[in-house]
Amino acid sequence: MEIVEINLEDRSFETYELDEKLFYDRLGGRGLGLHFLKRERDCIAILRGVLSKVPGIPGRACACYISPKTKGVFYSNSGGNIQWMKPYALVLKGKSENKVILKIDERKVEFLDGRSIWDLDVCETFNVLGKKFKQHILLSIGNANSVNECLSNNKHGFFGRGGLGYLLREKNVKALVIETNNGFSTKPTEKYYEIYKLLIKKLKENKIINELSESGTVGMLLKELGARGLLPVAINYKKYLSEWFKHKKINRGCLGCPIQCKKNFEFWGGLISFYFQGMRDLIEIENSYKEYNQLGIDTVSDDNVHVIDNHNKIAMLSLATSNRGDVNQLILTRLFRENMKMENIDAVNYIISVQNEIAVLDSLVTCGFTLYAWDLHDYSKILESLGYSFTEAELSKFGEKIYKEEIELNKKLGFKYKIGACKEHIMEEYFKKRGISM
Repeated sequence: MEIVEINLEDRSFETYELDEKLFYDRLGGRGLGLHFLKRERDCIAILRGVLSKVPGIPGRACACYISPKTKGVFYSNSGGNIQWMKPYALVLKGKSENKVILKIDERKVEFLDGRSIWDLDVCETFNVLGKKFKQHILLSIGNANSVNECLSNNKHGFFGRGGLGYLLREKNVKALVIETNNGFSTKPTEKYYEIYKLLIKKLKENKIINELSESGTVGMLLKELGARGLLPVAINYKKYLSEWFKHKKINRGCLGCPIQCKKNFEFWGGLISFYFQGMRDLIEIENSYKEYNQLGIDTVSDDNVHVIDNHNKIAMLSLATSNRGDVNQLILTRLFRENMKMENIDAVNYIISVQNEIAVLDSLVTCGFTLYAWDLHDYSKILESLGYSFTEAELSKFGEKIYKEEIELNKKLGFKYKIGACKEHIMEEYFKKRGISM
């Protein structure tokens, strides 16, 4: 597991193997990224995980950094071929004096002149770089020069929400050209294939997963949130859902993912964001989504846009305690997986358990949508079959540790939690159970 640390200021770099003790303490992705942020707060870490590029697992990569928008810890994931990058982690430190393209290849780093493509948009940049670097993974910022700028992953994937593209622009980094890993992150075993055969059956039989595969996050959430009265906007969801099914959809699912949820516009948040702006026509929304993507701007840039109705107890507590300052649809995973009734839920225990689960998957660096069907017990069986010993309880404890450490770092950074309408005694109970004094 190779780590590449790059000093942009003096153009030096260091490569080394991840220590086994640190691996078991941090895994990868979000957990390992937090390790680097605690050590050096102005760094950017882009990381794989132990389940990236394992056959049948929807692998991803995770970017960790201090957000210029929230001033706190931020982590965002992207799927596709980024999970194939050869280094287990890339860590960028300092600021380059000149505009550069970073080429990471064969255990060395080259600082290429980025001036000629600096003002190109995302599509133009990938067209230029794609002709020259055909066997590499490409990451790039666009030409938006906005705090809402993303880091784009091969045109249709994005590390979004936190302003990562803006940070790279500030560091004078236009693009990264990264060597691919031709082997497996973790070599699958016969036992793995036996376990996976059972788990893929569980995945394919899951109602929510089937809806995601058929109609993407837009179709699934329109149907499920609409039926439960949890939509964040006043919308005739049955009428809109009918229009979505008629709308011509392009499948842009992540490489190797068995769910294949990604359609014309990747995020449910994008649809809601444009709806808040007054757009109703799906073609208009899709065209706007394409324009944002080409510029490299996040489609969800308004802090007042919520992906679910924020008046219910789960959403309110999730927002109030989010280390990123937002509500992710993944807070619904356990609700849907266990077919729970909102009125019967203990909000504090529920939110803590889901936050811990998500932190685990972000550190294994696999798709959180699997949590609609699989739980940490399933993931412990996957890991055991690959030679990594983690019980369900140990994984949950790991997620708890990561989330708590993020809160503690956010306190030092002066991050402001969005307490809002969340009742004081609920907040006190939450932080008491987290073992944190606020």
